[in-house]
Amino acid sequence: MKYLCIISALLILAISANSQNITIDDNDMPTPNIYTVSKKANITFNPDETGADYIWNFSFLDYDTQINDTFFSVSSAPFVYQYFYNNPLDPEYKATVVKNTGAVTNAIQIIEIADNYDYFKNNSSLYVKVGAGSTINGIPMVMNYDNVENITTNFPITMGATNSSVSSSGNDIPSIGYYGQTVDRINTVDGFGELATPFGTFQTVRIKSILKVRDTIYYDAYSFGTAFDRPETVQFNWYADNQSIPLLTVTNSVGNNYSAIYKDSIRTTEVITVNSKNMFTVFPTITSNIVNVEFNSDNRGKYGIRIFNESGYELFFIEKSKEIGINTTAISMNEIVNTNGIYFIVYESDNKINLKKVIFNK
Repeated sequence: MKYLCIISALLILAISANSQNITIDDNDMPTPNIYTVSKKANITFNPDETGADYIWNFSFLDYDTQINDTFFSVSSAPFVYQYFYNNPLDPEYKATVVKNTGAVTNAIQIIEIADNYDYFKNNSSLYVKVGAGSTINGIPMVMNYDNVENITTNFPITMGATNSSVSSSGNDIPSIGYYGQTVDRINTVDGFGELATPFGTFQTVRIKSILKVRDTIYYDAYSFGTAFDRPETVQFNWYADNQSIPLLTVTNSVGNNYSAIYKDSIRTTEVITVNSKNMFTVFPTITSNIVNVEFNSDNRGKYGIRIFNESGYELFFIEKSKEIGINTTAISMNEIVNTNGIYFIVYESDNKINLKKVIFNK
């Protein structure tokens, strides 16, 4: 009997050690407030270091810059979006909080997204994104999803839980045609335990999210449309009681490069931001054979060139290394096409794309 009691006690201790001792629900999601966060690029991170009752030590993190992560009430958002995201007759898309993200990096360079507002809905079941309101090429537009995007798993967030969503939005863009985007997201709770950052030490749960984004563009002037898949992004978010936003977000988009955003106290820093722009040209635009693709780059890396016919069928793709400064690639159209007509050359680099039209007349 004595040994039986000892074994039972050990089993209880073992079960307790692997039981999640934190509950994350709708009370721990963003509310209208200003949160200070620090950003750090190129951190050391192993995504496989996780599990039950795990200890994550990120106390070593410093920062490149700090920003105010601002959430505010829906009624305080621009009036033009109120009907779509603050409408009691449409409860599915009636948001509870808004985040202004400013300008948004976009994969298609002729589409400029400025002054972007992301709309989120928080309830007892789930925290979701219902859509956005964006100034696209100078015009305020609603980009509401056909299906909401699940930001978390269902409440309460528990180890091993998973869910997924596929959300699409789009709108007509005057003088261009149409722009749309689809976000495929899978969320999995893959760990819980103690997290240490420069902000403090907390009991947390971690959600791993895999995001696949596809941009769609249609050019009225060319009667041509196509879609491009962005590199898959993997994001890790650590949530804690009464913290409103993730204490730490680690994101990986290309290779093994990871960046971090973490909740922090206010510090003093001076930051210089350099915006990278690639000037892309194609010449000659009417050719019987050779087409030159030329661009000016302020960084090294990879770039791709694709050629499509008027039906949107891809005929050619090449990936090459680029250097700082002027880069030129000569392409023999005779080796790719044998029919006179209009073709589209697409340049891809740094998660951006641009398109030019050429006429082949041999």
